[in-house]
Amino acid sequence: MAQFLLFFHRQDLKNYVSHDFKRACIVVRHNISDSNVLNRYIRELKQVAPRIVGPDTKVNIVGANLMINEAAEDLMTAQVKSLGSLLVVIFIITSIMFTSFKGGIISLIPSLIPVILMFGIMGFLKIPLNPGTAMVAVISIGIAIDGTLHLFSRYNELCRRTSDYDAAVLETVRQEATPMVSTSLALALGFGILLFSNFTIIAQFGALSAATMLFSLFANLLITPIIMSQVRLVGLHQILALNMRIEVLENSPLLQGMTNYQKRKAILISELNEFEKGQLLMKKGTFGRSMYLILSGKVDVLRKKGTLERHIAQLGPGQIFGEIGYVKEIQRTADIRAVTPVEVLRFDYKKLEQDLKFFPFIVAKLNFNISRVLGERLAETNEIIDNQALVLDEKAKS
Repeated sequence: MAQFLLFFHRQDLKNYVSHDFKRACIVVRHNISDSNVLNRYIRELKQVAPRIVGPDTKVNIVGANLMINEAAEDLMTAQVKSLGSLLVVIFIITSIMFTSFKGGIISLIPSLIPVILMFGIMGFLKIPLNPGTAMVAVISIGIAIDGTLHLFSRYNELCRRTSDYDAAVLETVRQEATPMVSTSLALALGFGILLFSNFTIIAQFGALSAATMLFSLFANLLITPIIMSQVRLVGLHQILALNMRIEVLENSPLLQGMTNYQKRKAILISELNEFEKGQLLMKKGTFGRSMYLILSGKVDVLRKKGTLERHIAQLGPGQIFGEIGYVKEIQRTADIRAVTPVEVLRFDYKKLEQDLKFFPFIVAKLNFNISRVLGERLAETNEIIDNQALVLDEKAKS
């Protein structure tokens, strides 16, 4: 072989053998474009080559193409790991924010849609994964989760003022749509400027980032409202920021047997109403399936008969009224008028029936306490009736 190689020009041999013929280079040409397939063949070749050339020969598989391919694989693996870590962190944070693992999972759905669409476009247009395009997924998740949290926070605030969840969803979108659209379009145009770059990686990054901004907007304005209409979340910041006297929570018969955290969460799934002095909270003869817990102020329980108005009782913070109508839709038996400015929590039967699937323990505990209150009221009524019967009997005997 050495004699044969003497017939060749040194210029023709230097790329294939060393000057002392102790090293040889075998050039392999291929048309494999899939990095995963190519890496599989390389691993197979590394296992087979020592058996072919013998144990005394050292085999190295090198090349610029392989280095680029390994870099792409490492980049892809790092991207997957970073995305996974980011999603885990977001899941933990949102679970804490919404005080439930379900809230953490739900908040991730609108964030994953832009990422899925982006990788789908990259595959369809055959855009390679490079340092520029690898950053787009993280940016898209950040933008999407920001919009999702804004929508859910606004929705939770509106749900405290109304029992119509569908109307709260529409109002949330109406209030948040304009700032979200303007922000997303501004970001899309800003990233879109990078399309004019002569550097391909930068141009690809700009194009995908601009498209992802629009995907995030689509997910938050279409997918997130659909999710909100099916769930009811309570934010941790709302629970911690709830300003209320501790004695009201501790002494209320409606919240007995609950931890302070559960009491606050129960309050947040109700509807907050405020009434001025002299205003009627409840009118005799009307129908309703609502019950009220007084947070502050005082109310008078009044019963009219003809033109006469009789004062029955005065209720203060922690006490409840309307519990009979909550259990069964019947006519209200008394007027409730505010003696001072009053702040009450309204517990609507239909609303709590919907919330039962979201907060089963809290709603079940509320219903149990309502049953206990009704039992105590019934026992008091029976005692009054018995006492009146005794008085009538004594009068009859005398």
